[in-house]
Amino acid sequence: MPIIKPSSVKRSDSVTDIIESVALRQTGLSHILNAEGEKIQAALKTAQTTDELLS
Repeated sequence: MPIIKPSSVKRSDSVTDIIESVALRQTGLSHILNAEGEKIQAALKTAQTTDELLS
């Protein structure tokens, strides 16, 4: 079993780190969603028919 020693990080610093981590993850997800939305918009502009869009 590994030995886990208490850290010297303050509780408030830990909470701040967790909040920052969540915010960064949300930012990353928003970039992915935006890129996917741009792909859909490009596909809608180039497709002439529904069949072209689906293929």
